[in-house]
Amino acid sequence: MELSGYLYAAAYHDRASVKELNKLRLKDYEIQAYYNSGVLMMNLEEQRKKIKEKEIYAFVEKNKKRLILPDQDVINGLYSKDIKDINELIYNFDARFYYYYKLVNKNRIDMDFVINQTAIIHFCGKKKPWLKNYSGKFHSLYKHYERLAKN
Repeated sequence: MELSGYLYAAAYHDRASVKELNKLRLKDYEIQAYYNSGVLMMNLEEQRKKIKEKEIYAFVEKNKKRLILPDQDVINGLYSKDIKDINELIYNFDARFYYYYKLVNKNRIDMDFVINQTAIIHFCGKKKPWLKNYSGKFHSLYKHYERLAKN
C-alpha cells in the first residue's frame, strides 16, 4: 500500500457514538475520525521526520486525565490528519461488531464475505479466540487458521 505523505494507514469504526465521544474528549485537536490503533501500517521514514518525542510527552501531560486508550488517543490527537484511511471491513474487522456490520450492510457482510474479503480480523476487547472459554462467531475460523499455522 502506498503511504507517501502519511504517517500511518488505519481504519476507524464509523459509528457516530464512537466518533463524536472522542471528538468531544479530545476537543482541542482537529480529529477527522478516531482511528483504531490495533491495526496500523506505519511509514517509518515519514515518522522519523515528523514525530517528535517532546510533542507526545506534552500531549500526554496536557490530557492525562482524559486519556482512555493512551496509544490510540496520542495517535489521533496529534496525527489524525496524517493517517490514510483504510477500509475497516477488510483491514480491521472488529469481531465484536459482526452482526452490526451485517445489519447496516443489508446482509452483504456475512461469513463468506469475511473469509473471502477480510484480511485482518481484530479481536478487540476481552473475548479472544485463543482463550479457552471463547465461544464467539469466529471460533471455528480461528481454530482453522491456528491449525494451518502450526503445520
